[in-house]
Amino acid sequence: MDPGDENMIATYNDPLAERGGVVFDAGFERFFSGRYGNKKYMENVAVWLEENSSSANSRNILIYNTFSGSGIDNELFNRNALSALQEEGSFKIKITDRKETPEISGKLLEEYGQLWLFFGETGPGCCFSDSEVGTISRFNESGGSMLIVTGHQAGEEHDQTAVNRLSFSFGVSFSGSVENEEELNVSSSVYFFSRVSEIFGRLYGSMT
Repeated sequence: MDPGDENMIATYNDPLAERGGVVFDAGFERFFSGRYGNKKYMENVAVWLEENSSSANSRNILIYNTFSGSGIDNELFNRNALSALQEEGSFKIKITDRKETPEISGKLLEEYGQLWLFFGETGPGCCFSDSEVGTISRFNESGGSMLIVTGHQAGEEHDQTAVNRLSFSFGVSFSGSVENEEELNVSSSVYFFSRVSEIFGRLYGSMT
């Protein structure tokens, strides 16, 4: 579903189970570019997740990355995210990481209806504990929607174990790496996600 015809984006939505919608993305680098298509993609993600959340706080987004050392430039990310999402509407955004917020708890998630998770660092302390995985699962089961993003850092081997602990329950697994296009060309509407959701829903249904 990306410009290079790589399987890098998928969505999950099961309103009958009352779980929140989920977007899976294997190219986190696009989130740090201020190019128009990438910003529009971020807007579409936020709007689609809002529409597929039953939380009263669906416009409140917690963006959390597993980096505790080098990796994601939070200042650049914050600037791009705010620029993209403020153009779409009054989303409330908080960006944090493993160093600033070393644990994801139910209390942390109380005021948010969307949880955006970025996996990139693979060193000690980057992976979620069993308790955190349970907290994140309950958040989704109660109607909170999620964006799950992973990627490959140049020159480093990337272990997908941490992200797959969450994605496996939806029938999605991440493996390998691909080159990312500098800009993701997407429509200004969220039809892109609606269509992906239909396709992925049929695939997911065939696996259950």
